Amino acid sequence: MVMPRKLLDGVVYPNKYGDFEVIEYKSKKEVTVKFCKTGSIKKTNSSACLKGLVKDLYHPSVVGVGFIGNTSSSIDGKVKNSYHVWRGMLRRCYQDTGESKTYFGIVKVCESWFSFEEYEKWYNENYIEGYEVDKDFTSPLSRIYSPKTGGFIPNKINAIMGKKKYNTIRIHKDLPVGVSYHIRDKKYTSQCWDGKKLQHFGYHENPEDAFLAYKVFKESIIKSIAKEYYKDNKISKEIYENLINYIVTPYY
Repeated sequence: MVMPRKLLDGVVYPNKYGDFEVIEYKSKKEVTVKFCKTGSIKKTNSSACLKGLVKDLYHPSVVGVGFIGNTSSSIDGKVKNSYHVWRGMLRRCYQDTGESKTYFGIVKVCESWFSFEEYEKWYNENYIEGYEVDKDFTSPLSRIYSPKTGGFIPNKINAIMGKKKYNTIRIHKDLPVGVSYHIRDKKYTSQCWDGKKLQHFGYHENPEDAFLAYKVFKESIIKSIAKEYYKDNKISKEIYENLINYIVTPYY
């Protein structure tokens, strides 16, 4: 479609980031538009309008669900850490590639956090230097990232609480976390990260016994580190109690 040379008030124009309606044309340098899909209003210039390159900060540009909102993803040309964390969270849940295979179709993000503007407010209010965001320290069965289920915890604890699978067979979706099948010996085994290295728990006739060994060790190491960090005032009482009562489950 060939764009006109002059913009007219009340007319809808095609645009890369969603069609918009010109609300008010004052001059080439001052044009107010309203995006048809999101309803957001933005001041721009006629050149961007005529080229169809007016960016809608509420257009879902990250894996089809996330949008920036009334903020910026960078400061002085440097991408904010909060944006890196936010984008990574959305990719794990809504991009069916790479590391997201563990989360895709299982874990979700609350709708308010589709907005980076909203997520950034929560991030800035709760951020602790050197800590990482975890979605389920309040509940082992949590399948959603949200202000109620998430929090900042030391990266050592976060790494240990991960539900990574160490399976050695191609089809393993029905095995509990931490459990793998040893093809040569035709037995089940399990292993768990202790913060420094993988601990192995021998061979078992069935996946249930292999998972039990994993579960006992993991709950023990989580409690041990929680006590250590709480004693040194590195975590709050709420986080400490959640970790002490944390129950390791075989599946999401």
